Amino acid sequence: MGYGRAVTNAMGPADASVLLSAGFAVRETLDLLGRPLDDLPAPTGTTRRPLRLAPLVALDQRAFGPRTFDRAALQDARQATPLARLRVCGTRSVPTGYALTGLAGWRAYVQRLAVDPAVHRAGLGRTLLLDGLQWARRRGGRTAVVNTHVGNAPARALYESAGFVALPDGLVVLERAL
Repeated sequence: MGYGRAVTNAMGPADASVLLSAGFAVRETLDLLGRPLDDLPAPTGTTRRPLRLAPLVALDQRAFGPRTFDRAALQDARQATPLARLRVCGTRSVPTGYALTGLAGWRAYVQRLAVDPAVHRAGLGRTLLLDGLQWARRRGGRTAVVNTHVGNAPARALYESAGFVALPDGLVVLERAL
């Protein structure tokens, strides 16, 4: 079918050990952070539903460059949990930030948070993050987790400012040539 590489989703060390012994290598290392959902600060701005995915894909490209989500990846992330909330800041047709928060049982997942680099440090990331966490708590969520690339100090600072703490085991993404 023309595939040259297999890339895994993010996984913990125990799951990764099996694939590492089968010839996979670590492609990316991720910090894993978590927090309880009680005592959440209120979002400081407003969010809205997006009208279309195309502007979110363009925003994701600006925010993440080579690690961007295309339309299919964004759809997959939306369907990765039984419940999901996708919200934007800015206008619906020209968003300046978006967040995708998932909920499975009592655990919330910050699945994607993207802010246009032109408006970094304007509070949009915090607004989107807290909006998603409040939504999850209203639907029975008790804890939330998020991962970010090791060394992504701005993202880590945002999450820590919202009460997230590093969990003992991080995550890895593995790859292998086919």
